[in-house]
Amino acid sequence: MQLLKKLKKNISKKNRVIHGDCIEVMKTFEFMNKRRDKNKYNNSFIFNMKIKKICPIYKKEFLIEESRLKHGRGKHCSKECQYKAMKENSGIKLKCVVCGKEFKRSPSHIKSKYSFCSNECSYKGRSLGFVERNIIKPYNCYRKPKRKCLICNSEFIYHKNTQKYCSRKCFEIAHKDNMKGSKNPSWIDGRSYNKRGYRGEEWDHIRKEVYERDNYYCQECGVKCIGRKKINDMNGFLLIQCHHIDGNKENNELYNLETLCVKCHGKK
Repeated sequence: MQLLKKLKKNISKKNRVIHGDCIEVMKTFEFMNKRRDKNKYNNSFIFNMKIKKICPIYKKEFLIEESRLKHGRGKHCSKECQYKAMKENSGIKLKCVVCGKEFKRSPSHIKSKYSFCSNECSYKGRSLGFVERNIIKPYNCYRKPKRKCLICNSEFIYHKNTQKYCSRKCFEIAHKDNMKGSKNPSWIDGRSYNKRGYRGEEWDHIRKEVYERDNYYCQECGVKCIGRKKINDMNGFLLIQCHHIDGNKENNELYNLETLCVKCHGKK
């Protein structure tokens, strides 16, 4: 009784552990408030004794409570040992038909007379004729629909019902035709065709072809030209331009065009 009184003073609401030489004693402080009669159910102490045991796998000593031994627990020192023991004890011993290796498998996974230890052996067994291939779900042989492009008349697989062209190039060609002349929302009365700098509808595309053909080098002085984005106060004379050789600005054939810098173009 005197020991219990001392323990009541020293033990707080949290659990405490007292370590002995061979036995470990756990004191738990529980409040029993299941009923209103507080005098009937006072604060009670539960003493759980810990006993030494040896793990059957690692042969290691460990401590376990007596209360856990009643339910068949506490046989192993950790969960890893428990899982290993479950693997060793559970399953049926089988022998692989292909490589002759022994292995264990649960009865729920045994579906045929012939057993294989791995996927490689199962593929070999299929080729040897032990097992036939069972297709549970058939392959999806549905072919995606095809459509003809309105520009180049080539077949392509479309992903949307609104897709009419096979590539971006065909779309740009069709877009030019759709935005030409009076179809363009910014159309006024055709004054842009009468401007001095107008060289035709496909002038931008033709000019880029000429620059790529000449590798962006001036055909008079041999200097490599640059675009408008790279111009500053020091290199303004290197601006690239396209020149008509015969002077006829309506003749936009490739043989009549050459690449020049601003300086050489001004001289000509």
